[in-house]
Amino acid sequence: MSSAAGAELPPTPALPWRQQIAHAMAGEKAAWLFVLKTLLALYLTGWLAMRLQLGSPSVAMVTVIVVMNRQSGMVLAKSMYRALGTLLGCAGAILAVALFPQQPLPLVLFISLWAGLCAGGAVLFRHFRAYAFVLAGYTAAMIVLPAMHHPVNVFDSAFARTSEVLLGLLVASVVFDAVFPIRLRGDLRGSADRNFDGFLDFIRDSSRGALVDHEAMERTQMRVVRGALGFEDLRTAAFFDDPSLRTRNGVLKLLNQRFMVSASRFQLLHHLIDRLRRKGSTAAVRALMRLLRPLGDALDQRATRDDLDRLADELAACRRRIVMQATHERAALEPSCHDDFDTGHALIRRFLDELRDYARTKAHLDLGRRAGKPLPQARGRVHFARTNDSHAVMLAMLRSAAVTLVLSLLWLCSGWTGGGIALFGLVALISMASAAPDPVFVSKRIAAGHLLAPIVALPTYSVLPLLPTYPLLVLGTLPLLMLSLYLVTRPRLAIIGTAMSVGILVALAIGEAPHVDASMYLNSGLTFAVGACLAVAIFQLIPSGHGSKGRRRRLLRRLRGLVRLAASAPLPGLLPRFESLARDLFQQIVAQTRPGSRHSRELLGWALMVHETGHTLIELRHDLAEQALPPALHADLDAALDALARVYERLDPADHAAALARLRHVLTQIDFTRPALREHLHLLLGALEDDDSMLAAGVARQHRLQRSPEVAHAV
Repeated sequence: MSSAAGAELPPTPALPWRQQIAHAMAGEKAAWLFVLKTLLALYLTGWLAMRLQLGSPSVAMVTVIVVMNRQSGMVLAKSMYRALGTLLGCAGAILAVALFPQQPLPLVLFISLWAGLCAGGAVLFRHFRAYAFVLAGYTAAMIVLPAMHHPVNVFDSAFARTSEVLLGLLVASVVFDAVFPIRLRGDLRGSADRNFDGFLDFIRDSSRGALVDHEAMERTQMRVVRGALGFEDLRTAAFFDDPSLRTRNGVLKLLNQRFMVSASRFQLLHHLIDRLRRKGSTAAVRALMRLLRPLGDALDQRATRDDLDRLADELAACRRRIVMQATHERAALEPSCHDDFDTGHALIRRFLDELRDYARTKAHLDLGRRAGKPLPQARGRVHFARTNDSHAVMLAMLRSAAVTLVLSLLWLCSGWTGGGIALFGLVALISMASAAPDPVFVSKRIAAGHLLAPIVALPTYSVLPLLPTYPLLVLGTLPLLMLSLYLVTRPRLAIIGTAMSVGILVALAIGEAPHVDASMYLNSGLTFAVGACLAVAIFQLIPSGHGSKGRRRRLLRRLRGLVRLAASAPLPGLLPRFESLARDLFQQIVAQTRPGSRHSRELLGWALMVHETGHTLIELRHDLAEQALPPALHADLDAALDALARVYERLDPADHAAALARLRHVLTQIDFTRPALREHLHLLLGALEDDDSMLAAGVARQHRLQRSPEVAHAV
C-alpha cells in the first residue's frame, strides 16, 4: 500500500510551442481576425492619407475605428450613413461660417443649436440612421472651430475633414468586405430559423396539453419581440451586405410580419381560453382544447416540419379536420356556451390560416423559385415602424445645445488653447451617448477609455522620432493598437476599448514627420479626456430619464394610444404598422424596468392587453369594410369603437361603462348571419368585462383617484 502511495505518476510530456499557442488561441479565431482586419484597414488608411498629403491622417484612421465591426454588412451600413452625416455636417459648417464670418458668439450659438438638433435626431432615428446625425453634429464642430477666426479657411478645412473621413470609410468598407468577409446571410437565416422553430415548438407543446400559464405566455411574448426586432435589425444591415438578400428584401419583411401576426393570433386565443377558464366556462375550454390537439399532432412530425411546403399542406388539412370536428363539439355544448365556442373556433381558424402563410413564406425564402407554392401576399404595404418618446428627444436636444453653448462661452472667455478640441470631443460624445439606452453608463465607459489612452500611449509617443519610415511606424504602434483593439472583442470592455483606440490615435497624431511635442500631446490627448469627463458630469446632472417613472408613464400612455390608432387610422398597411409599433414599444418598456419586478409585470400585462384589443379592432374593421351594413348600424359600430379607444386613452370609469353599453347594444343588433362581426365584438366585450385585466385595474385606480381629490392632487 505504501509503495502504491509512493509511486509517482509519469510527468505529462510538454506540448510543442505551436500546439500550446493553438490551445491558448482556441475560440479566439474570430476575435483575432477582427483585430487583424481592423489593423490592416487602419494602416492602409494612414498610408493612403500620407500619400494623398491629407492634413490629418489620424482623423482618417479614427474613422476606421468608429465604423469597425465583425460583420461586413454592419461596416457597410455604418459607413453609408456616416458618409451622409459627414456631408450634412460639412454643409452645415459652411453655412454657419457664411452667415457669421469672424463672429465667435453667433457661431457658437449656431454650433450649439446644430449640436442639439443632431443629438435629438440621433435619439429620434435609432439604429443606423442615428449615425448620420451623430456625424453631422460633430463634423460641423470639427470644421467650424478651427476656422472661427479665419473664415477664408473654412472651405479648405471642410474639404480636408470630409476627404479624411470619406477615405477612412472607403478603406474600411473595402477591407472588411474583401478580406475574409463575414456575411450576415448566415445570421439572418439563423434568426429566421430560430423564430420559426421556437414558435412551432411552443404551439406544439401548448396544443397537445393544456395551454401554458400567463407567465409562460409573457416569456413567449418577450421572445417574439426580441426575435422580431433582432431580425429587422439584421435585415436592415444585410440590405447593404448581400445582393441576393437585397432582391429578397420584400420576402424578408413579409416573413417577419407573418411571424408577428401568427404570434398575435395565438396570443388572442390564449387570452380567450384563459378568460373562459377564470369565468368557469369549463365545457367551452375543453371543447376548444380538443380542437387544438390535431394541430399539436401535426407539428410533432419532424419529417413534415422539415418540408415546409408539406407542412403548409398539412396545416390546411388540419384546418379542414378542425372545422368538421367543431360541428360535433358545438352540438354537444349548452346554448349559453355557443358564443364563447364560436369565438374561439374562429380564432383557431384564423390562426391556422396565418400559420400556413407563415410556413409558405418561409419556404419561399428557403427555396426561392423552387418553392412548390406561390408566395401568399400581405394585405397592404409591409413596413416595420418604430416610435420614440418625444420628451426624451427634446431633453437630448436641450441638454446638448445648452452644454455646448456653456462650454463654448467658457472657452472663448478663458482663451484655453485646447478648448476647441475639448468642445469637439464633448459634442461628439454627447451626440453618441444620447442615442444609447443608458447614456450615463456609456459615457462613463467612454471617459474611462479616453483617460487611459494618453497614459498607455505615452511610451509609444516618446519613440515616434525613432520611427521615420512608415513600416517602422507600423511596427512601433502595432502592439499598443493591437491591445486596445483586442479589448473591443470583449463584450464588457468593448466601449472602453473603442474609446481607448480613438484616444490613442488622437494622442499620437500620426503624420508624415513624427516628432515629440509635450504641449501638443497634452492638448490633443488630455483635452479629449476632459471633454469626456464633462459629458459624464452632464449626464449625471441632467439625466436622460432612463427607467424613471415619468418615462414609463409616457411610454405606457403611448402604448395605450395604439388602441386609438387601431380604431381610427386608415386600413391600408395598418396591421404591419400596429404590430411593429406594439413590439417596439414593448421592447422599450421592458428596457425601463427590472426583469421580474412589479412594474415589469404590470407593463407586460398592459402590452399584452393593448395588443389583443388593437389586433381585434383591425380585424373587425377589415371585415366591416367587406360587408354592406345599414347606415344606423354602421354609425353605432363606429361609436362603439370610438368609446373603446377612449377607455384606453383616459381610463375613466364613465368611459368604461359607456363602452360596455355600446358594445352590448351593437352585439344585440348583429344577427347570426354575420358571424365574423359577432366573434370580433364578443372578443372585445370579453376583454372589457374581464375584472382581472390590467385595464380593469387601471379603471379602478382612476375611480379611486376621482373619489379622493386630495390623493389625485398629490399624484
